[in-house]
Amino acid sequence: MSTTGLRPDRRRRTNGALIYPARVTDRIRFPTDFGRRFTIFIYTQETFARTESPANPRDVIRTIPEFQRMAEAHGVIPTYLLNYPVVMSGTAHEIIGAMAENGRAVLGALLQPWATPPFDEELTSANSYAGNLALALERAKIASLSEAIASHFSVQPVIYSAGRYGVGPHTAALLSQAGYRMDVSVRPRFDYRSDGGPDFSRHDARPFWAGPDTMLIELPVGACYTGTMRRFGPLLQRLVMQRNGLGGLLARGNAFARIALTPEDMPIADAKEAVNVMLADGIQLLSFAMHAPSLLPGHTPYVKSSAELNLLYRWWEEMFAYLASRDIKPIASDAAVAAAWAARA
Repeated sequence: MSTTGLRPDRRRRTNGALIYPARVTDRIRFPTDFGRRFTIFIYTQETFARTESPANPRDVIRTIPEFQRMAEAHGVIPTYLLNYPVVMSGTAHEIIGAMAENGRAVLGALLQPWATPPFDEELTSANSYAGNLALALERAKIASLSEAIASHFSVQPVIYSAGRYGVGPHTAALLSQAGYRMDVSVRPRFDYRSDGGPDFSRHDARPFWAGPDTMLIELPVGACYTGTMRRFGPLLQRLVMQRNGLGGLLARGNAFARIALTPEDMPIADAKEAVNVMLADGIQLLSFAMHAPSLLPGHTPYVKSSAELNLLYRWWEEMFAYLASRDIKPIASDAAVAAAWAARA
């Protein structure tokens, strides 16, 4: 046996890489009194798509206090995942940094290769996924972003997300070496290979230990299959991608859908059903996510007007009420890290 408690030959097969589904023995068991919890991650970036003209980071950051007030009213401590331009804007320190200093928020890193120095790669779609970069370059970009956050916020980030969910075979090892304790890049049931990205179609939303020494916590973005035929999810999802209109037909018949825990293009009724499915699957920690530019109308496809922004806030209010009705309590991401390690110890 290894010091991780896992047979060395079982670890060697995947080397704890995030691009592979977790083994049963790698799944995280939380303490018996952990109950059922949820946490929220905000992708704090100046623009939604890398090919778009970026907004001023300050304009996006100034929308965050309103969201923060709503979150705090429900006892929620969000994690703001900061990309390099946001970190360097100065406004992030004034607004988000102040929240983190008094425990109202957690800071993390959001690595978007096209926005993070050193800029030594060719600008291609494949290279927009950091995990596709040369090992040394991925390491250098992680270090650059980490050092910028530490310098501007006087805190070493321990929560990481790869932009576009772009982890690769070396990401978990690099994060462990850099002192990160949790990654939130895996998006279960989604496949980005057509664009040069990773394939998470065989992953589920259960948190697991990752990295060569299983020292990194992977908390996947909340996503799952729902519907009466969800057990045939991988097959049905391939058919949906191949045949126009099939997805809508299956969803209307409550037979099959792929749902993520986000207010962005996910109806509240469908998101509630996804919560129910994940609870039934025994998942204790649910992960919600949203892009900060959605708080500034016109900067994501999901929120194009003030009316749609109001609908986004209504989605959150209804979801918070539903989570409370199911006795699913909020937890900060750093507290979730501590709970996972407490159970492991």
